[in-house]
Amino acid sequence: MADLDDQIRAWADAAPPISADEVRRAAGDDARGAPGLGRRRSLLAAAAVVLVVAAVAALVAVRGGDGSDRVRTDRIDGVNTSSTSPSTTEGTGRTTVPERVGDDAFPPWFVAHLPSHQLAVVDSVSGRRIRTLASFDDPNDGTTGQPTASGSYLGHLALSPDRKTVFFDTCCEPAVGEVFRVAVTGGKPHLVTTGSDPAVSPDGSKLAVLEGQALKVIDLATGKETRYPLADNAPAVALANPAWSPDGSMLALERYDDSLQDGRVVLVTFDGAEDDLNAASTVASTDTDGTPRFPAFDADGRIQLIREHLGADGGTQPVGSARLEVYDPYQDAPVRTEVVPAALAQRIDATGRARLVVRADGTVELSPTTAGSPMSSQVLPALRLVDAAW
Repeated sequence: MADLDDQIRAWADAAPPISADEVRRAAGDDARGAPGLGRRRSLLAAAAVVLVVAAVAALVAVRGGDGSDRVRTDRIDGVNTSSTSPSTTEGTGRTTVPERVGDDAFPPWFVAHLPSHQLAVVDSVSGRRIRTLASFDDPNDGTTGQPTASGSYLGHLALSPDRKTVFFDTCCEPAVGEVFRVAVTGGKPHLVTTGSDPAVSPDGSKLAVLEGQALKVIDLATGKETRYPLADNAPAVALANPAWSPDGSMLALERYDDSLQDGRVVLVTFDGAEDDLNAASTVASTDTDGTPRFPAFDADGRIQLIREHLGADGGTQPVGSARLEVYDPYQDAPVRTEVVPAALAQRIDATGRARLVVRADGTVELSPTTAGSPMSSQVLPALRLVDAAW
């Protein structure tokens, strides 16, 4: 269509200027048999009219139909893209498709702790590895009593809300662990702070980590660290799995007081700079139905956790079935429960609408956080993961 428009303009520019009066005079000259300028201008005027009519007809043919049938197609760097397609172009001949968003789609990929002790990006549909970000030692390799390669063991991981950066912790020197960051596209990991169990705030500005018996919040722009300790460093045995509320005003986390089988999920509200974890309110405690684990906030600001039984040997491996429980903050009873498989991890994505669960057997289940959602749950049975995040 652009070629036709250019041709019309070229022909029109080549014609001498002509007015309505000149057309009338030319018509009079032709009637009297006068040759020359009048006839040429009359022919040019007639040709211009024909070209305009042809151009209009061509436009009608291309853009015909009602508005619902209109599709605009452009050619960019040798790639055809349609305005009805979500595709974009980057460079010559290369097409990329943006991530889908909305109630009908899960995030297209997530980051995973593979059983081969690697940090990787994994496709949400096929379960295939897209990219390996880092490799670590096997914590069960006791042949030397020391790390055999990188000198570190991979722990928990988190993904920034803009899905550009992965945070992960390693142990065991120093004993409290270290937290690193690495780009999703790959590159060298960079040390952020000491601690474990990283969790990024919804606006991406803060990082929460656990350090011994304290919660530590780091301003990622300035590096400033604020500690929220237990007042007397007792009687807690461990803290685990912090998760931010959607507005960034609260953190839910696991606290174990007497043993790793006797835990509760508590809520830290950051009421003051000198606040301590003893002031955190309890959301759910261990009972005969199991230990509450893996708190995560959904889009409605509710806390979703998995209550499961842990092995009697003092470990953290779940046994039997489990129960998903959904709580309003500061409410004692869950507003929704359902039976689910036991799990090694639970993560809700930045939109609050999609849940990723690593089951006890290492398989991955993707599901909506809201009952009755148009999204359908799916399981990636070929995977055997230790942890994952999206």
